[in-house]
Amino acid sequence: MDPRYVLISRDTVDDIKAMAARALKKCQDAQPYDFSKPLALEDDSVITYPEASGYSLGTLKSVIECLDIAVAISEAEEAKMLHEVEEEQRQTSTQVSDIFAVSV
Repeated sequence: MDPRYVLISRDTVDDIKAMAARALKKCQDAQPYDFSKPLALEDDSVITYPEASGYSLGTLKSVIECLDIAVAISEAEEAKMLHEVEEEQRQTSTQVSDIFAVSV
């Protein structure tokens, strides 16, 4: 059964929002890279388009992984709840049949 809604913890939502905000900031601050000039490796203030693109790619992969994990947890919890309900119904059914068996 495919759940219509998936519960995601507040921590996961906050982590996803922080990752997205950092990636957005890097993309907004990115500058063209001139391959003819050497880039000072110690200069962290310059964010190039390739760096921003790579960072954003990593962020998107992380977000997808977080969401996949949330869906898997939700599906596992749903399966556990269904199993518990079925087990409860099975026990109730046995009790009811015992009562009818005694009544007859």
